[in-house]
Amino acid sequence: MDTKKYTTRIKKIFIFLGISFLLWGCPLCLSVPHGYNVIIPGLIKITPLDSMYHQGDTIIISVRFPSRMPIQNVNNNTVDIYETTGERSAGIVSELHTIIEPNTYEILEGKFIDRQVYVEYYDAVDEYRFKARVIFNLTGNYDLRGGSLIEFPLPPENPKCNKRGFFSINTTIEGEDDDGHIRFTVLP
Repeated sequence: MDTKKYTTRIKKIFIFLGISFLLWGCPLCLSVPHGYNVIIPGLIKITPLDSMYHQGDTIIISVRFPSRMPIQNVNNNTVDIYETTGERSAGIVSELHTIIEPNTYEILEGKFIDRQVYVEYYDAVDEYRFKARVIFNLTGNYDLRGGSLIEFPLPPENPKCNKRGFFSINTTIEGEDDDGHIRFTVLP
């Protein structure tokens, strides 16, 4: 085989591979992002939870869980959420805003921004928390789905890729009915 033809073929292969990487991205990034998905019912609490309230009544909405959770990962180790994700807060995908927003509220722990509830990490107790005091102004029927998702983004497995997995906690509101809803009425 002619050395010049061999060298030309090698150059073409490298050029093809280079263009392929540019067009389709790094092949190391093609894997599905890693992550954890756990189910922990009842992390969200409404106190007192009742079927009927009156205008001016107060409830507390709270979420509280430790960073070190007894969740087994693939290596059979418990997972420390803060250590694993480095995240100081995480959004809760829920309908809690339908109780908080139309009423008078005070956020005692965590955050509530743009209709989104966030748990915050508290170093002193190694816990994630959200707590809000809500005073009912709006009368009527309230009906919210209790199923909620708390998502913490994980760092990419490969620093050259931007694909991220999530540490996800599927949870519910303590006291949901059989249909997975929280229903109550606020009277004048």
